[in-house]
Amino acid sequence: MASKPKMHNLTWLNYGKIINQLKKYFLKNISVKTVIWIVSLYEILFVFKKKYDLIIGIDKEGLIDAGHYSTFLKIPYVYFSFEILFSDEIGQDKKKIEKEFSKNVNLWLVQDEVRAKCLVEENNLSLDNCFVCPVASAGLGEFSKSRLRDTLDIDPKKKVAIMIGSLSDWSMSYEIVKSVENWPEDWVLIVHERYGRASQIIKDRIGTKYLGTRIVPSKFNSKSLDDMGFILSGIEVGLAFYNPVYTTPYNGKNLKYLGLSSGKI
Repeated sequence: MASKPKMHNLTWLNYGKIINQLKKYFLKNISVKTVIWIVSLYEILFVFKKKYDLIIGIDKEGLIDAGHYSTFLKIPYVYFSFEILFSDEIGQDKKKIEKEFSKNVNLWLVQDEVRAKCLVEENNLSLDNCFVCPVASAGLGEFSKSRLRDTLDIDPKKKVAIMIGSLSDWSMSYEIVKSVENWPEDWVLIVHERYGRASQIIKDRIGTKYLGTRIVPSKFNSKSLDDMGFILSGIEVGLAFYNPVYTTPYNGKNLKYLGLSSGKI
């Protein structure tokens, strides 16, 4: 589960594990409109703390949520797209409710023109109220005096490459790890999984023989973009691959276009 950091003027509204799981199930698998209406009404009556001026919905579930809330509360909503589910991969029935709540968005944001075109075709959105906003930090990044590579006891004379993020088939992480034995001897690979589980995942998926002095797993648990200076200081090369594997709607066409807009790259 992603962490929920404390932020100024941001309040997390928690409505219980069971309700949350039921809601996600219906949104991802069934999209039964009546059930979603009931859950949305429950949230408005018993979870929301005050009157709001704007609703922001992120990806499919957020868009549907925002559409329902807007209908009840009569306030505008904005749609942020970071993932795109394509109708030929999830089916027209599951796409139907997403299209329905795309009709009335006041503004929608996407990371590049290619993904914007995809969303126009998939959700029947209009470019007239589209805002292209690449994923990036608020300002220039700053290198840190303390470095992840030093806490991992990597020889200062070595050159270091790093792989950050999900360790999975679509990120080609296992192929990258296996390839290190063919790299020049003065190169080392840091494997940094966002929750600090790199070592265990590598052991489980491809074996302990791939852990050693040249493949160094990070145990550091990233909680903020501000951690990136510490992670990237002293790194020569970053590896960020997106290879569609088409086993789910999230790692097919979505990944094919997601790499173009990745904040990681």
